[in-house]
Amino acid sequence: MKRIVLYIFTVIAILSYTDLSAQTMPANLIRVESKNIHKQGNMLVMDVNLNLDSLDLDRNEMVTLVPVLESTDNRYSHSFEPVVVTGKRRDRIIARNERLGNQVFDETPNSVIRYDSPQTIPMHLELSYQAWQHNANLYVVADIRGCACQQLD
Repeated sequence: MKRIVLYIFTVIAILSYTDLSAQTMPANLIRVESKNIHKQGNMLVMDVNLNLDSLDLDRNEMVTLVPVLESTDNRYSHSFEPVVVTGKRRDRIIARNERLGNQVFDETPNSVIRYDSPQTIPMHLELSYQAWQHNANLYVVADIRGCACQQLD
């Protein structure tokens, strides 16, 4: 009897370890490609592609991608509407909560996209031009959430 309990405990410990190790993701999985940034009248227009080829998103996970334009001296920045990429099961959970009228996100995303590997997300970003935007840097902040919306590293 003690052997069976010890065996079950060992199997559970091994399975939980492999599950936790699969959730750690490096921060450089999202690449900004094909930047087309130009000034059109008094607007700054940016067409970029977010490459998610290196991303391995589990069924229960979702990643919120927030494009940020930051001045070269880091004094000014502008965050655009987020884009949410979901795993298959997380997509169903979000759709069900929206049908029930529950608030799903803190900030309304630009779009919610179901993850299909490999994937590229085209984004069209616009904002009124200001002098600090000259030679500004565009980057993406990624917030990866797992089951029960826990934040992953």
